[in-house]
Amino acid sequence: MPKARYHFSLGDSDDGPVGFCAEVEADSEDEALKTLQAALPEIHEMEPASDGTWRNIVYVNVYFNPNRISRADIDEKEGT
Repeated sequence: MPKARYHFSLGDSDDGPVGFCAEVEADSEDEALKTLQAALPEIHEMEPASDGTWRNIVYVNVYFNPNRISRADIDEKEGT
């Protein structure tokens, strides 16, 4: 039996400065939540390309708190 797809919506760039969403295939909401929490690092650092593509940006850090993601953040379910 195929797994359902759970869409998480955390932050909306239409309403605030940052948007984040993820879709996870799982057998249940709890499994989807645990899978997403385990997949996200606490801090994701990105450095600009050496060719200066990002102009004068030295670095960008994106901070995740996987423990603050909950089943309430699931806004869509597709499939079984």
